[in-house]
Amino acid sequence: MGLIKTAIDSIKGTLRDQHLTAINCENMDNSILLMKKTKENGIIRNGSIIIVNPGQMAVVIDNGKVIDASAEPGAFKWDSDASASFFAGNFGGVFGEMWKRFAFGGGTYQDQAIYYINAKEIMDNGFGTPAPVMYSDWQHPTFNKRTGQYLPMQIKMKCAGSYTFMIDQPWEFLKRVGGTANMYQKDDLTDQMRLEILDVFQSMLNSLSKEPHRVPPAELPSQTSLIKKLMEENEFDAVIRKRGVRIEGIQILTMQLDAESEEKIRVYEATSDDMLFMDRQQERMADTMKTVGSNEAGIGAGFLGIGMMNNIMGGPAGTGLVQQPGQQPMMQQPMQQPMMQQQMQQPMMQQPMQQPQPEATQGGVSCANCGAAVAGPFCSQCGTPALKPEQPAETFCSQCGALTKGPFCTKCGTRQ
Repeated sequence: MGLIKTAIDSIKGTLRDQHLTAINCENMDNSILLMKKTKENGIIRNGSIIIVNPGQMAVVIDNGKVIDASAEPGAFKWDSDASASFFAGNFGGVFGEMWKRFAFGGGTYQDQAIYYINAKEIMDNGFGTPAPVMYSDWQHPTFNKRTGQYLPMQIKMKCAGSYTFMIDQPWEFLKRVGGTANMYQKDDLTDQMRLEILDVFQSMLNSLSKEPHRVPPAELPSQTSLIKKLMEENEFDAVIRKRGVRIEGIQILTMQLDAESEEKIRVYEATSDDMLFMDRQQERMADTMKTVGSNEAGIGAGFLGIGMMNNIMGGPAGTGLVQQPGQQPMMQQPMQQPMMQQQMQQPMMQQPMQQPQPEATQGGVSCANCGAAVAGPFCSQCGTPALKPEQPAETFCSQCGALTKGPFCTKCGTRQ
């Protein structure tokens, strides 16, 4: 028993001479995945014509066994005496495997039918994340001081998109999904696949956020080609493939961050320059400290290198801190006050101590040579003999008659 491909003219002649009707499935659109065609009595008469349209697979079933199949468009004559032909088109290996698994085992014909399977890529299947999903954002990394590594910011976002699929294993689809139904529609399958598609989408997002891709969230909708490549390499749709269905592609149409993630990114970008500068400087300082311990010239040379690095980058040597552009060093400010106090005290300390001068004698004798006060007959500074000052004569005041010395009266002040 098998299908024999024939020309269109011979089909018309056969139908006219034997008064047979062709078995055809003309109305298989994107919404129909499987449709059963047979005769009223469940028997396909010898010589009947079976037509396979483009984008269809026709599988001949007899009592639950695969008799023949074709995915090649054209007209075929059913011959109960011929062996299976398997005009398979691009599904030759697939139908060969079907024959091995479901080979005809003989018996009386009771139920024969043609199962038409949609072989096209099934389009326009939407999906959306009901709750926000996690994504590792490497566009906003943070430095982990404990591990010394950069880590991505964890954000949450909602996504919506579409996917396409194909039936690539018809025997698995018939066994697990279609069965003996007269018609199986796309919505019946996509309702079952809804949660599975979300798992596929989450696995795909995890791959996009890691090395070597690290795709920024805003660029996800433009990564259709990369998403398809990852799907083929990793088989994220392994659970769905067990039904004989393969996901062809996933496209992200919209992406929206939740309020918490938007705030995290806003704060990050507002302080990103300062934070990134400090993180990188601390990372360099940690690497330099590791080098100090392994420096063959000794630890002193290592710390000298740290001081030079701090001077170059604008930070105080020995503090382990690096100042940012336009910022005063943290350790220099407390050091300035003792220096100012030392400068204020220095002039007082630098003044020479003056030796005490000897007090003048009661007579007020001074050295005629150096002017020093003289207490004895000779000057203690230069040895010059002291000269006694002349004592003024005592007189009586012409005004009041009091005894006085000098040009004025000591009692009334009258000039003498």
